[in-house]
Amino acid sequence: MHIRQPTRPALLLLLCSILLAPVAGAVDGVIEINQTCAVNTGCFAGDSPGFPVDINAAGSYRLTSDLSLTDADSGIRVSSSNVSIDLNGFTIGFASCLGNTGNFGIGRDSSGLGVSAIDNITVENGTIQSVCGIGIRLISANSVRIRNMHVSDNFWGGIDFSNSLLGGFNDSERCVIENTTVTNNQGPGIYACAQHLVAVNNTVTHNQGFGIQFGTSATVRGNVVAYNAANAIFGNGGVIDGNTVSWNTGTGISTSQAVVTNNLVGHSGNAGIQCFGRCVAKNNMVSFSTGFGFVGGAGASAGGFGDNVFTDNNGGTGNPQVSGGIEIGTNVCDGNTTCP
Repeated sequence: MHIRQPTRPALLLLLCSILLAPVAGAVDGVIEINQTCAVNTGCFAGDSPGFPVDINAAGSYRLTSDLSLTDADSGIRVSSSNVSIDLNGFTIGFASCLGNTGNFGIGRDSSGLGVSAIDNITVENGTIQSVCGIGIRLISANSVRIRNMHVSDNFWGGIDFSNSLLGGFNDSERCVIENTTVTNNQGPGIYACAQHLVAVNNTVTHNQGFGIQFGTSATVRGNVVAYNAANAIFGNGGVIDGNTVSWNTGTGISTSQAVVTNNLVGHSGNAGIQCFGRCVAKNNMVSFSTGFGFVGGAGASAGGFGDNVFTDNNGGTGNPQVSGGIEIGTNVCDGNTTCP
């Protein structure tokens, strides 16, 4: 019987299929990270066995298991630009943690002083909890996107671009944080980038510091910021719109040179809204603040306020609801259109 030999094109096709087959640990160009490779072999070229997993090359990375750490460990260290980390529903957390050791779940080691910035970093779709330090610490990092994350119960801050552990140096720009829960951390919830933060649809609660702190030119919209142990939303410039702010120890919203609109602010431990230096506050509802519902300053630094409703602030009905500022529209103070 005659056996037909494969043609040259068929052989070339077979060879190409073998050469183009994905290598172990990489699927569809995405590099996998898991507990086994992190501890035993390193997960890819340039990563040594043991934590932290060192990402030192651009690419897309995906967790395929939880990462369980101890006191001495950080989880994933990022030192390259153009990196995407998909936690894929998994958790980076500490099996045991006796206190704050300055580590991080995902981040950079340096204080940020004198180091080159990294750019275009994405962290998404998972949980970072009980870290012996900061959940996500990305110092000197620009164009960062953090989304669909749960960051909780860490022994310092939740998300930190400033390295507040080492003095608060901050030169990060263009940070987007969205659809993320930051709760029950032993420091600030979100200590965000120096310029151009976008924080949208996040839940920031029960943190032992500021809820959301930023530098300048931010968009802070549609967040729930509650039960934090300092000011709820604090920073200068931009738009602060449509947030629900309640039961924070400090001021509800404290800002200058910003537009503050459509916020619901209640039960603040200090003023409801502080708005200075060409700041404008409109269409807000502010109630049950320990201090004034609105503090606007005087003279050239005064903030404007209009079309707001202030109720039961500063000790309740009958007490002044507003201190300083320039009235730029009709406000309602305890049912009276004369404010204060």
